[in-house]
Amino acid sequence: MHLSTLQSEYRNRRDAFSESFRLRIHCALSWLKKAEQEADVDFDICFISLWIAFNSAYAKRLPELSFSQPDHHVLRAFLQQVCALDTDNSLYRLV
Repeated sequence: MHLSTLQSEYRNRRDAFSESFRLRIHCALSWLKKAEQEADVDFDICFISLWIAFNSAYAKRLPELSFSQPDHHVLRAFLQQVCALDTDNSLYRLV
């Protein structure tokens, strides 16, 4: 799926999401755009931008973060949810 498609899907659905989720996805999409711009220019900046985009997508802001739930548990829950939604095994084939 191309970035422009992701951005369109997000714009069409964003009103259905919480403010926190919208902020996370907006940040992730912005960093994905930066990574796309740097893909053929600076591999290091591209990689860092992708890493930030990934963290933006799954990370929780402090008010939402339960300090009884370590970050690796949040990451694991995020990855399990992504895998559960990958019904056609697109991610499995990529990896």
